[in-house]
Amino acid sequence: MPNGGGDIPRMSSTIIDNGFTVDHQDLSHFVSRLFLAAGCDEQEACLIGDGLVEANLVGHDSHGVLRVPIYLADMAKGVVRCNMPPRKLSSFGAFTAFDGMCGMGHAAGEIVVREGVRLAREFGVGIVTLCNSGHLGRIGRWAEQAASENILSLHCVNTSGGAPAGVLLAAAFGGRDRRMSINPISIGLPRSGEAPVILDATMAATAGGKVMAARNRGDLVPAGQIINREGQPSRNPEDLFEGGAILPFGDHRGYGLSFMIDVMAGALSGGGCSGQTRFPHMNNMFSLFVSPTANNAATMASDLEEFSDWVRASEPVDTANPVLLPGDIERRTAKKRRKSGIPLDARTFSDLKALGRKHNVPFPAS
Repeated sequence: MPNGGGDIPRMSSTIIDNGFTVDHQDLSHFVSRLFLAAGCDEQEACLIGDGLVEANLVGHDSHGVLRVPIYLADMAKGVVRCNMPPRKLSSFGAFTAFDGMCGMGHAAGEIVVREGVRLAREFGVGIVTLCNSGHLGRIGRWAEQAASENILSLHCVNTSGGAPAGVLLAAAFGGRDRRMSINPISIGLPRSGEAPVILDATMAATAGGKVMAARNRGDLVPAGQIINREGQPSRNPEDLFEGGAILPFGDHRGYGLSFMIDVMAGALSGGGCSGQTRFPHMNNMFSLFVSPTANNAATMASDLEEFSDWVRASEPVDTANPVLLPGDIERRTAKKRRKSGIPLDARTFSDLKALGRKHNVPFPAS
């Protein structure tokens, strides 16, 4: 294995009341070196480091560096494999199917977007499926990448199987046990000269990583998000990891959307739906890509701008909090964290330092 230490410079971190803050570039460099030390090649290690820290940067800490120990443990156990590019299963017309080969999801997602953009430019639309992939990270990342190429996109993700324990986290509407994946969806709309509109949402009341982050901070989760193993409402994050479940987002409406996402991501890709063990513990994704030039590009652009302005002009309930578009909060958070650093809770900080010592990669210095 390559050694991640080398002549990496010491980096900067700052103590805060409930943990530490670390410069986002330094943290990305550190995480990339960890995965290089664990066996990933340089390109893959950097994709993982960039993807995880980008999630922290935009405020999605649930999909950020707290997942580093999980990724490395899965690599060590052979659950996922480094340096394993997706294999093309089929390709005809505007459709391509990939098998992720249990490879690292951050690398597989890049290939899916690249192929989808190519198809959309050639055919006006493109559909790409991916099965049997490692964790794909923050799904909004893939919508953002497509939008940067002036391509609209929609991405549906599920986790097939149910082993090892903890992969299935969500209950069906009216149920008390785990039957569903978290099933996120992301949609990206490019805008000329403006930041894209990006929806990135799970169809469960929260993400498993957000409950994990609350546990790491010693916080309670908001009411109405999880139930314990007896099916009773709970705010204790430990209850989720002791046999509880996450509730559906929006009751029966979110549950219905989650069901459809599960089938689109799982059955269409060949990876299987939640509870089916064809590729246990793997991510599957269905992605649709559309070129605005395929039909009414000018009208679509002007309609989007007019609608965006009209919605933003809504009189706010609280004048200190104006109406925002999907993705605005993430951009504001990123702007703030680029200046102030990435906050890490004490548990994540300790885990990363321990992994740095194990792999001989210096952690950002205080």
